Amino acid sequence: STNLLAYAMHILRRHEFKQNHLEWINAEKPNLDPFISSQMQGALEITDTNIDSCHAIRNEMRSALNDLLKDDGILVIPTVAEPPPKTGAKEIQSEDYQIRACSFSSIASMSGGCQVSVP
Repeated sequence: STNLLAYAMHILRRHEFKQNHLEWINAEKPNLDPFISSQMQGALEITDTNIDSCHAIRNEMRSALNDLLKDDGILVIPTVAEPPPKTGAKEIQSEDYQIRACSFSSIASMSGGCQVSVP
């Protein structure tokens, strides 16, 4: 399902952010927005088993899309599944909203292929 792909992508993105920036965050102790802080805390709680599972999902997705598209195929999908929320809506900060918002783009992201967004 696209939600599972989006969830796996979300976990991998958090993990990669932690791997790339945790040392700087610990050294500088920046004043982060509460939403960003909660995401950072969530990244710290991700286990190696979760990461391994997400990598397996990504690898399976890449393999399936490579088999489907071959060398000259193009995958064309919408970038979002629903209309955007109103400006300043609190739902934007929920993890469920973030996963739903990334559900279609996660297909392209997890595939490892090139992406183009056309308005």
